[in-house]
Amino acid sequence: MSKNKGCLFFLVDMIAKASKKKEEISYPYKQKKLLSKAELSFYHCLLQAIPEDCIVMCKCRIEDLMYVPRGTENHMKYRGYIKSRHVDFVICDKQTMHTKLAIELDDKSHKSTSETDKRKDDIFESVKIPLKRIKAQKTYNIEEIQKKINLNEV
Repeated sequence: MSKNKGCLFFLVDMIAKASKKKEEISYPYKQKKLLSKAELSFYHCLLQAIPEDCIVMCKCRIEDLMYVPRGTENHMKYRGYIKSRHVDFVICDKQTMHTKLAIELDDKSHKSTSETDKRKDDIFESVKIPLKRIKAQKTYNIEEIQKKINLNEV
């Protein structure tokens, strides 16, 4: 009979533990804005500069735009060049989501001769996705943006 009491106690204990709320975890994250002021200003102009059959995506991971095929020699090396990196804007066909071009908004931290910028340019060229570099400014002209991105060439 004491054996039965042990089983009953065990079941009651299990139900009590299961019904208790799980301890809440406090995460240290803080929300931030997706785009800087310069990027947001450019984004609003870019929306007006593109044709209706296109859509603008922000802060796209390069690895979502291209990949290194399995079996490629030095696979991890080449994947490292695109992993955890992004481009500021991507213009896609609205119906197919095919990438038409990518845009980097270059500010003071970008130097046109920097090794990583050059590598990024070369990588995009290798997959035939135009990468346009546009200098960050306080204001933008829609017609100038249209000329710079020139979607008629794509």
